[in-house]
Amino acid sequence: MLPPRSKRYVGHDGRIPREKTLTLLELSVGSIVLLALLALMFPRDSLVERVLQANQQDALTHAYLANLLKIEPDNQQLLALAAQHQRFVQQRAYATLSWQKLYHDYHTQLTNSDASQRSVLLGVWFDKIRFVPPSDERNSRLRELLPFAQGLDWIEDQQKMLIELSFLASERELAQKMLNEWLMSKPANPLTWLDYEAKLLLGQGHYQDSAYMRLIAMGQTNNVQEQKTFFLEGLKTYMAGGLYQQTMDAIDRYAGNLIEDEAVLRSLLRFSQAAGQHQRARYYAKLLLEMK
Repeated sequence: MLPPRSKRYVGHDGRIPREKTLTLLELSVGSIVLLALLALMFPRDSLVERVLQANQQDALTHAYLANLLKIEPDNQQLLALAAQHQRFVQQRAYATLSWQKLYHDYHTQLTNSDASQRSVLLGVWFDKIRFVPPSDERNSRLRELLPFAQGLDWIEDQQKMLIELSFLASERELAQKMLNEWLMSKPANPLTWLDYEAKLLLGQGHYQDSAYMRLIAMGQTNNVQEQKTFFLEGLKTYMAGGLYQQTMDAIDRYAGNLIEDEAVLRSLLRFSQAAGQHQRARYYAKLLLEMK
């Protein structure tokens, strides 16, 4: 039995009439209007700018970036961002390998690679080894590979990672050099990171480096109370590590006008007595009496 619509035209000899929806002109006008709306809602230049500013490393952004490069193959900003994304892809490919395996694979590659390749290889390895518990083997491998990191273009987070690893590997001169370079770049709110690193280094027994971080933090703030706190914490850390001479040297170098503070003077008196610096202790005692 035929369905109702088919029955309707049984016996009709001519062309079966169709119900009209939109004319070609209406369809064309509608398409133009839709394209205009899309252009207004999602302007290409605006989207390019969003991709450049977001700098996200997800699959969607990577796919969109690839399409943008087909349209603007000579756009230097897009090319630079594409290089970063390629690095991200390579990093993920190495993510499951152990740091020892990466070390043996990379050591021969590093001597025969250009700067861009070295930054990818080292970035992956350093990011993995930073979470490895301290050991002589880890520090030895760090000392071997850290020189390869010199002269490469690192982003700020990687700079801080290299500073941390250099301190942990007891490459103090290299670490201090990189720290000074990072501070000269005027990073935003360096005190938070310096305080964090001081605690991390202290937790791994690096008393001298932890104290150094505290004292360097003094120069990054104009707040006298913060300067006082970093100064005393640095001295306490030296004393806790039995580094008495370094404590006295730090007092001479960093005390400045803080020596006019009674609480600071009392601390300096105690540190001097504990370090066996009796002449110095008498000097601070005299200054305290003069304040009364």
